[in-house]
Amino acid sequence: MTFTKLALSFTLITWANAETMTVSCTPSTPVVRVHDSVKLTAATSGSTSNTRKYAWSPDAGSIAPPATPPKAGKSKITTVDTVWKLEDAEIGPHIAELQITDKGKKVGSCNVEVRVVRELTDTVDTRGGSRETARAMLTSDQTEPAGYGLYSYVLLGGAPEDAQKDRYKKVLEGVLKMMPALNEIQKYLAPAQLNATFVPVKKAPDANMDAAWLLDNYDYARARALLLKAPVSGKTGIYIVSSSVPLAATAGNAKFLVQDLSEVPPNLISTWIDVFLNQAAQERYWEASTGANFVLKLRLSLAVISIGTPQVQEALTKWISWKS
Repeated sequence: MTFTKLALSFTLITWANAETMTVSCTPSTPVVRVHDSVKLTAATSGSTSNTRKYAWSPDAGSIAPPATPPKAGKSKITTVDTVWKLEDAEIGPHIAELQITDKGKKVGSCNVEVRVVRELTDTVDTRGGSRETARAMLTSDQTEPAGYGLYSYVLLGGAPEDAQKDRYKKVLEGVLKMMPALNEIQKYLAPAQLNATFVPVKKAPDANMDAAWLLDNYDYARARALLLKAPVSGKTGIYIVSSSVPLAATAGNAKFLVQDLSEVPPNLISTWIDVFLNQAAQERYWEASTGANFVLKLRLSLAVISIGTPQVQEALTKWISWKS
């Protein structure tokens, strides 16, 4: 599968700072052919309002006002859908900004980026400032190269019991299926444009590597050592830990995004990873000015996809944290 085709499976979600509420904007696909259209969904948290207005400003094409009023779910998450027609858009990245007002007062905003291509099989266009997440196996004799935009680690605190194996495999399957190989994508993108996601393993994998191989050859000792560098309590579950520098090199003032997947239902894990991938592509969330806001928005995006699973929504504050 080519990287461009892989990108089509992502549900891209981008964010901007909201004035009085958390806002997320989601396109139905991040890659659009010339003259095609894309569905946009805006989600907000908190109280609803029938007087709220949604105004989109695209840099190309046109976006009609929403045809239906906002829809509020039981979890107080409001969603509004519309369509972005890209009939006159040039090849390359395009951005649409959303301003939300209520009785003339601005109450929220967000933006979304899509990439217009001639055909869905076109070579990756490296223009634009977004980052891509790619995976690499980290063997016991390797250290992480310098210069990546973000360093993330899939850390398993210990070998799973029989009842946990399905969840562990779902996490590793998500990494393999949803992230392109780092050594392939860095042919097209500079290290600073990449979120390098590392999986500690005891030996180099072969061409037939799958989740079962990763589970059998996972380096739990190194993972435990890396977890000691992160502000993670317990250290016996499943974590994705992100930092602006290699984890082993973090100092006392480092910032971390910690995602605890130890209790996430297995059927939601692939979607969870999908959301994380797209946020890593959009946000410099390891910076102090954006880290805390990013966590709020990541929680909202996961709350949207987990509507109907109350135990997930109630636990998001515990499962996603911004720490130093």
